[in-house]
Amino acid sequence: DIAAAADTSLYLAGPYLGHPTQAFLVPPDYRSVQLTFKDTFSYGQIYLLTLQPGIKNCIGEEIGYSSEISFALSEDVEMQDIVINEVLFNPLGDGVDYVELFNRSSKPIDLEQLVLGSVKESPPELPDTQFVDISTSCRIIFPGEYLALTSDPGIVKDQYYTEDPQAILQMSSFPSYNNDLGYVLLSDKSGTVIDAMSYSEEMHFLLLGSYEGVSLERISPERESGDVLNWHSAAETSGFGTPGYQNSQYLSAGNEDNDENLVVSPEVFSPDGDGKDDNLGIYYHFNSPGRLVTVLIFDAEGHLARTLVNNEMPGTEGFYSWDGTLDDRTYAQNGIFVIYMEALDMNGKTRRFKKAGVLARSR
Repeated sequence: DIAAAADTSLYLAGPYLGHPTQAFLVPPDYRSVQLTFKDTFSYGQIYLLTLQPGIKNCIGEEIGYSSEISFALSEDVEMQDIVINEVLFNPLGDGVDYVELFNRSSKPIDLEQLVLGSVKESPPELPDTQFVDISTSCRIIFPGEYLALTSDPGIVKDQYYTEDPQAILQMSSFPSYNNDLGYVLLSDKSGTVIDAMSYSEEMHFLLLGSYEGVSLERISPERESGDVLNWHSAAETSGFGTPGYQNSQYLSAGNEDNDENLVVSPEVFSPDGDGKDDNLGIYYHFNSPGRLVTVLIFDAEGHLARTLVNNEMPGTEGFYSWDGTLDDRTYAQNGIFVIYMEALDMNGKTRRFKKAGVLARSR
């Protein structure tokens, strides 16, 4: 609605910008608004534009909710400012490939200055290198932001959970990536390589039954892209892919040296449906990816009460929960239970963890 969209009081930007001095509807279709502010924008500052209730669509219906939009002046991209963070090159069934980017810099960067490529041979040279524009209009990737690029966001969102649907960006065309091995290239339009990685299905977790639909995740954005040990299959517990948010196999710098551990909380739980301590949380942390995990629950006499997890590939950290039921789906009696976890790594080494928890159902 042109009249509502031109009302400057319905737009508020901060910090310190206030309302715009003008809201100009852009012809010829009037589907966008250009806002003018009294003060100039500053580099390095991320602003937040809030749309107030009152903006209406073309048939006079009020949007009815406030919306917040971040914006900033983009800065020039440099090598390793943005890294390739996750690659799905062998999609499931009728699925599509995706490549996830992560802005590890402190700079807002306009993706319009970048291209995504695939390479048949290395080093990349024409005509065996295919480059595609990531965006043909301004699209900022903010510091610390994850963004998955694909040809069909709808299919990706149908097959994988994502925390933010806006974190999956549709490209008008998408490079072709082989299902077994290939080369992903991110560069600016002048040809400067920003990041690149070579992939193959041999980089996947070897104990997986199938690699179809399983993405390769970067373990740490601080380690080299070309380090094959910095890549691992996405966790089964995350649906074998994490487009648009932090990887299931992510390890921050320094976490690789942390002790592996298993924590049970609360130590006393009461699965009686009152909404308080109804589940026993079983929290785990590994100092590297690549584990097959089994979690068993035993009663105080050593009898197996519940096979909670059987040979599952989790992420580097996470949790399981037990609701106090047995394998036959009957309720366990009150008492002490032992949570036993085995974690088998790729070297054939098994680590075993034990923790105790108390089931104290009050009714």
